[in-house]
Amino acid sequence: MSRVRVLIVVLVAAGMWPQAVLADEIGDSITEVKTLLKEDAPLEHVKAKLDRLADLDDPRVTKFVLKLTASKRDATAIAAYALAADRGDKKLVRLLKSRVDDKHLAKERPTVYTAVLDALVICVDASCKDVLEDVIQRYISTNSDFSTRAIRAYAKVRKKDVVDQLIKWLGQTESGSGTGTWEPLSPEARACRKKAEAVILDRLTELSGVVLADFDGWRKWWKENERKFKFPDPPTADEERG
Repeated sequence: MSRVRVLIVVLVAAGMWPQAVLADEIGDSITEVKTLLKEDAPLEHVKAKLDRLADLDDPRVTKFVLKLTASKRDATAIAAYALAADRGDKKLVRLLKSRVDDKHLAKERPTVYTAVLDALVICVDASCKDVLEDVIQRYISTNSDFSTRAIRAYAKVRKKDVVDQLIKWLGQTESGSGTGTWEPLSPEARACRKKAEAVILDRLTELSGVVLADFDGWRKWWKENERKFKFPDPPTADEERG
């Protein structure tokens, strides 16, 4: 954020800057972005304008960014999802729930679908649990880009049945056959499950504070501790960033 913009936001918060002035500036900025998109301007020009808007806590900005997630231009939609996730709007969660279950989107626009999952990692809530379970099961053996992101989002829901399900998936990743069948997995499927396994182990440790190496260890530990288990404090934002 520029120094001038920081000063304006501070003055507004202190009641020392007319709200109408800032409102006009926001409206003008939104119009500029719409014009750039209509003219098919380079993404960096669009994103520069969006980044300026993203720092302002105004409902019109949130509404505009949410609309941009439906852009037919992949790069614009991806940028919009990233900006929208940081705004923490409840409407976005409902939007993401519908789009994360969109098989057509996953097939035809995989980079946009990945952006949907990345946004869910940031703003997921318990209402997303069921749809994420379907997504993980759908892709755990076929697409590690999708499944690992969905696992990270799912594990943000701090509930005992989430731990239980993660352990079940861990057993599935260690299995050498498909679900409910004795048919051997292809090398590609095994590679996908291996990547999912690494993320599951990491998320289980984050959720529990316990470090265990495999399904048998986690299954035994959970059987002994499920009833009395309490989640440790979640990591801070700085810790999550690494």
